[in-house]
Amino acid sequence: MKKILFIILLILSYDLMATHIVGGEIQMQYLNNGNRYRLTLNLYFDQINGNAGAEDASVVLGIYRRSNNTLVGTIGISKTSEQFVQYQNSECQSQFLSTRLIRYSTDVVLDPSIYNEAQGYYAIWERCCRNGTISNIGNPGGAGNAFYLWFPPIVQNGNPFRNSTPNFSIPAGDYLCLGKNFTTGNFAATDSDGDQLVYSLVTPFNGFSSASNPSPFNVASTIPSTYSFPPVNINWLTGFSANNAIPSNTGMPLSINTSNGQLSVNPNRTGLFVFSIRCEEFRNGNKIGEVRRDFQFLVRECRDNNNPIVSVPIPENPSNNYNESDTLVIDADKGNLCFDVKIKDAPRENISSIVARKVSGNYTFRNSPFNVSSIRLNENGDATVKFCWIPCTYSANKNDLFIFDIIVRDDACPIQGSDTIRVKLRVLPKFNAPPNLQILRASSNVNITQKTISTKVNEPVEIVFQGSDANFDELSLEALIDGKSVDLLGFTFQDSIKQSGLIISKFYWIPDCRTIKENGERQEYTIDFILKEITNECETESTITTFNLVLEDTKVDVSGFIPANAFTPNGDGVNDFFTIPNLPQENCYYRFTNIKIYNRWGKKVYESKNKDFSWSGDNLPSGVYYYILDYKNITYKGTISILF
Repeated sequence: MKKILFIILLILSYDLMATHIVGGEIQMQYLNNGNRYRLTLNLYFDQINGNAGAEDASVVLGIYRRSNNTLVGTIGISKTSEQFVQYQNSECQSQFLSTRLIRYSTDVVLDPSIYNEAQGYYAIWERCCRNGTISNIGNPGGAGNAFYLWFPPIVQNGNPFRNSTPNFSIPAGDYLCLGKNFTTGNFAATDSDGDQLVYSLVTPFNGFSSASNPSPFNVASTIPSTYSFPPVNINWLTGFSANNAIPSNTGMPLSINTSNGQLSVNPNRTGLFVFSIRCEEFRNGNKIGEVRRDFQFLVRECRDNNNPIVSVPIPENPSNNYNESDTLVIDADKGNLCFDVKIKDAPRENISSIVARKVSGNYTFRNSPFNVSSIRLNENGDATVKFCWIPCTYSANKNDLFIFDIIVRDDACPIQGSDTIRVKLRVLPKFNAPPNLQILRASSNVNITQKTISTKVNEPVEIVFQGSDANFDELSLEALIDGKSVDLLGFTFQDSIKQSGLIISKFYWIPDCRTIKENGERQEYTIDFILKEITNECETESTITTFNLVLEDTKVDVSGFIPANAFTPNGDGVNDFFTIPNLPQENCYYRFTNIKIYNRWGKKVYESKNKDFSWSGDNLPSGVYYYILDYKNITYKGTISILF
């Protein structure tokens, strides 16, 4: 029985230790809303060596006064997201490294009557255990991690003091190569308040968690009312320290640039090495807080890799390569916007990507300008790919350059080898002659020389145009009258021939009364006949011929018109019908519309819309009848008598 109990306790102890912690940090962000802040714990979890049972659904932060290490309060935060750390070359890393970022976060309102002590406060969360395969500390599988953040009071001298702590971005977790220089800026922080940041490497905190008590801070009731600060440090193995966390034979152990947070190292041994970065925050020369991030680097033996070399042969002289101090020129008028890009690397090396990245100029790479995205080099380590410039994007002058980088990367592990060439490109435009517009013939009311059209209502206008284009672009002919569509006046084009580079089209129009508003009015318009290229893929040229159009209406005098006033529908063949053969001359302003005849009691007895009407009297009795003659803009009223 005791033996069984011992085995159960051993299993429980293993689950509790749960080596899994790669590193992480606590961050605090002001939310620009009163005293509202967001607290975030980033925990980096080892997916390969870690125990999945060690993942916490929620954690509890202890908040302590820096002045006396007494507990101010606890803040519970729950898991809000998770994602895998991305590597520069994930295929290289996946079999050795897989790290998941687990993020815990919550928004809180901090009471200014509490958080006002000048020395500030710190947040602590403790958890065991670190990754069990770490090479530079003692008993890594039983070592804890104390996540620590120091933040200032939210009130100073009675005034609000707003601050967001430094923000570490998600790191790249690529492994390092034995004996190779490695530098990265992925572990630098940013500060939204513009505070000065100072970096240093420090010994990681172990804290008071252990394999037997791995989660002392995950229940609010167990968090101590006072905290023994600073917490216990991890135990470096012999030869290791904060400034020698990864040793080097070349005088380049793991170090950090105090100003920009750049890490550098040339490792002299393989293994998994933990380190801790302290980022101190200064405002107006005074330290107001600090953030600590723990993380680890894997060092492996790597095969030697030579970076690829990219070059661009000059199109007119392929035996010579383009020099970055020069300008590469291509001429669109020669019908080719492409040029060769050559790549040199180890024989049969895989080039994983070829990209162009804009530097400056008025253009946009909407699609890749290369005919391939990856390539395998031949047995000599050579490959040639085509780069094709953006159609219809030309340089306006010799100083109008398109500057971009061509970047080539191979598939070396752990970090891809790469080479970049910066190209200054000038693209000469394709010559495009404007189309030519001629008049083959026209009606007599068209003066081709003086570009005038003088016509009257109902007098047809005809012009036959011929358009031609030296570039053999397809053409179209249209017209605008005073800048508006000619459809408003009933103009038409009738194409008799339409083919590449040629169009013959007849403009035909019979003027009507759409625009005449006064008797005998004279209207003047400007007509633009526009010959356009419609198949040119780039700059469309056009040719415009402008005519002055004068449209006149006949002036009509209606003042002397006197219609008949009697007729005798007796069948004797004389004056048997009421007609008005002497109606006034019509124009656009005066025009017969209708005639209506009424009896003496106002009842309509006849109506006609035909100017050649003929009324027989419809067997009505003799007497006086009344008519209204509508002549559009004038009305005649009179009487007509039926006599027998």
